[in-house]
Amino acid sequence: MQNDDSTSETIGRLNNTGRATEDELRLALSLLQSSLESYKDVLIFSIGLNYEYLNFNTAFKEATFYAYGTEVKAGNSMLDSITNAEDRAKAKLNCDRALAGESHSTVEVYGDLAKSYFETKYNPVRNEQDEITGVTVLSANITERKMTEERITALNKELEAFSYSVAHDLRAPLRAIDGYTGILMQEHAEKFDAECQRLLNIISINARQMGRLIDDLLNFSKLGRATLNKEPVNIALLTEPIIIELVQAEGRANIEFKLGELAYLNCDETLMKQVFTNLIANAIKY
Repeated sequence: MQNDDSTSETIGRLNNTGRATEDELRLALSLLQSSLESYKDVLIFSIGLNYEYLNFNTAFKEATFYAYGTEVKAGNSMLDSITNAEDRAKAKLNCDRALAGESHSTVEVYGDLAKSYFETKYNPVRNEQDEITGVTVLSANITERKMTEERITALNKELEAFSYSVAHDLRAPLRAIDGYTGILMQEHAEKFDAECQRLLNIISINARQMGRLIDDLLNFSKLGRATLNKEPVNIALLTEPIIIELVQAEGRANIEFKLGELAYLNCDETLMKQVFTNLIANAIKY
């Protein structure tokens, strides 16, 4: 930011000379406040060793009034502006950690009149002798983001419940199709010619494949919440059974696949299997 450079240069020059005039000091403070005010969506303030406000921007002043109905003033205690005892304890603890030399971040709920989620960074302020003289705090209201995340989580749970319900309803007829096809092939095979037996075999293969696809879809729906399990995977061994299964299912024995040298990949085997299944199925189809 342009004003930040000017502020640093001015303050640095004043520190070096040790003879700050009233006008120069006023200019430095003006540039500093201008820098703070430029951050419209970030609440910024700093406190001294006794939690007294040193400076703050308008965004923080307005947010505090909205949350607690109190007015922020330079020199007043931060603790006095927080009317909720639980929030006051949290703020004091976080500032104490910074006063002890620890830079850290939190995501917490603050507010009495209106509660909101805030993502906040606490950093100790040090003087030229490396002594801690206060704390600088930068905070962003992330309530909208948190609410969106919570809605997405709720929708994912509903989707998972729906998927299990649909999967259960689909598995029953698939088992029936596969079972009755097996009975026809085993107990009444003499009544069917070779073409009929081939078609019954295709029906059975497709029913079993559909069952596996349902299982894969259920497993895939959980991947967004699961950690990827990366490990060396032999891609040649992974793709060969996929090709055989898809060719049989399509009844396309005349298709010829040529597999070149396939290297090991460090990947999640379940996801990679789904990738190659989709690619090979599209190759067969088109």
